[in-house]
Amino acid sequence: MAKRIRRLTGTVSATDILRHPCKWLRPAPTHTVEDWLSLVAGEPRTVACFLRADFGPYPRRLRQGTLLLSASSPVWRPYWSMRRADLEFPSIVARMSVREPGRRERNVKSWLFQVVVCTTLQGTLEIAVPRVDVPVVTTYFFVGGTSGDQATTS
Repeated sequence: MAKRIRRLTGTVSATDILRHPCKWLRPAPTHTVEDWLSLVAGEPRTVACFLRADFGPYPRRLRQGTLLLSASSPVWRPYWSMRRADLEFPSIVARMSVREPGRRERNVKSWLFQVVVCTTLQGTLEIAVPRVDVPVVTTYFFVGGTSGDQATTS
């Protein structure tokens, strides 16, 4: 049996909420540090997210899915699709910023998610991730996973 990949702190399931209702409302901040340390140690983590891009095979409209963060390149997989093709992210992020969800993200709960905007050489990726996981995701893209590629933030 394959080892199950753990989720980041902000990614909770319905079962998690039923077991620990306060976990959904206020995760412990130390868990995000533990998530980052496990990524640096080479353990992959998943995060629930919404993705939209203006280039390549990525969806043009916001689509729900899972982002796999690992020592190699990040991979996005859609939740609701007959063809569940994994999409690898570009290896170099030239610029990155974080913003609040706007009108274009009408299905995204603004009190739970923030949008990480990654500008690459090919175009722009917008990833809506849980607020608690934003520091881990932005740090991951800033240092290029764990491979050491550099990026700039604004």
